[in-house]
Order: sequence, then structure tokens, then C-alpha cells
Amino acid sequence: MDRSAPVDRRTLPPDIAALVDDVDAHDRGFFGPESVMWTVGRERALLMSGVSTILLQLAHPAVAAGVGEHSTFEADPIGRFRRTFEHVHALIFGDVTTAAESALEIRARHAAVTGTLDDAAGSFSAGDRYAATDPALLRWVHATLIEQSMTAYETYVAPLSETERATYYRECKRFGRLVGVPETAYPEAVTDFADYYERMCTETLAVGSRARTLQRALFRQGRVLGPLYATVGIGTLPAAVREAYGLPWSPRRQQLFDAWTALVRTAIPALPPRLRYVAAYRRARA
Repeated sequence: MDRSAPVDRRTLPPDIAALVDDVDAHDRGFFGPESVMWTVGRERALLMSGVSTILLQLAHPAVAAGVGEHSTFEADPIGRFRRTFEHVHALIFGDVTTAAESALEIRARHAAVTGTLDDAAGSFSAGDRYAATDPALLRWVHATLIEQSMTAYETYVAPLSETERATYYRECKRFGRLVGVPETAYPEAVTDFADYYERMCTETLAVGSRARTLQRALFRQGRVLGPLYATVGIGTLPAAVREAYGLPWSPRRQQLFDAWTALVRTAIPALPPRLRYVAAYRRARA
């Protein structure tokens, strides 16, 4: 695509073309500076929930199988995380052409991710088929980003009002439509989404052998940082999922996490934009 000119909607899938039709200004992208999506997504502090987000995704056996069999995660988990957020930030902060191009690339990669489960885990059986284009799988992966982004923002930056949470969730549905999740696949309201997320964590997710292998690869990256990496990384993980992975948590770890979050909340307002905000947001504002 030519970024110097508005995207040609005739080259796009109908669902993305429909989103393009709703955009008032090409350079503002699909959300714009006034959106809650920009307010939340610009904060670099959200990356501190990255480990929790990844573990939540891998706790779904079909997601773990797809990641393990069709990506370089085991060899380079941090690299995969970085590439994922390059796409996320392109969708949020990019102009329409940049965002549409990124959405098409994500869809193309997902189309090639199919297979069968090697092992049974929870209600999932060995031999069950999976496909990354399955709206239910896409919805869960996106749900981890939605929930952990809101949680990290409120943990490290500031509370969100009920109106802001509702608006952010509506905007997230637009994000999901870009990568192929029909709006009808999402719970209707943010309160319904919270119920769905809770049920997934307590009733559906199951940490299988593939997830544990990928978890070990992820935690090898944090050895140099020691206990702080592990504590901050799983500090926003729901207790049920933390227990499913067998990850230790204690009053001492809770105290360490609380001290860290208090330090970050105090420091963030004083940080200059180049340290506080992600590069994609700074480029978009410029």
C-alpha cells in the first residue's frame, strides 16, 4: 500500500472497508487523539503487564499449540512480544493505510496457523483441531489485551471512570474487527465482558504441557532481573491462572509488588514524554 495516499477501500476485505468508511480523516487513523484507546495505549507502563498477558493467552491450549508450532516464541519470546506490539501500536496509532496494512498482515499470518492439539488439558482433548482464524480464539487473545491493558493502566497510571471503561471497550471492538473478530463475537457491554473474562479464567483455561514449555522459555528471559521480573510480570495475573501455572505468590511478593506499583505511580507524572509514552504515540502526535 502507498502510505502517501488514502487507502483504496476496493483492495480491502468488506469488513475493513466498512471501518474505513467510518473514518473522517485518513491521518487520524481508526481512533484518533481524543479516543480512550490513545489515552490508555500510549502508556509505556502497560508493557509491565506483558508477562501476564502472554501467560493468559498460553493458558488456552489451542493458543499455546498455535504459538508453539507456528512461531519463534520458544527461541525468542521477547522478540515475538516486541513484534506483536509493533502491530498493536500500528493499529492504534497508525493512519488508516498503516493500520489497514498491519491488519492485513496479521490476518495473513493467522490464516496459516492450523493444527491439532498434542495433549489433553482440561476440557481439551488430544487431536482437537485449532485454527488461529477461529473467532473464539481471536476473541480470547484480544480479551487478554483488553483486560490487562485496563488493569495495568489503573495499576500504574490512574483509575478509569465507568464511562471511560465503557468507551474503551467499544473502541476495542473496532480494533478487534480490524483483525477479523466480528463485533457480534464480543460480549455486548464492558460488564458482560468482565463476566466472560472471569468465566474463561476459572472454567475454560487449562495449563497444558505446551504452555509450561513456553512459560519456561519466557521466564528464562528474566533471570538477570531476578525476583522483581517474576513478581511484576505476574502481579496482574488472576489468582486462578497463577495457581494453574503453579506460580508462587506470598505476602512478601505482594508487598514487593505493592511497593513497585506505588513507586511507578509516583514517578509516571514526572516523566518526560519520550520516557513515559510509546514511540508510536509520539510519532502519531507529531
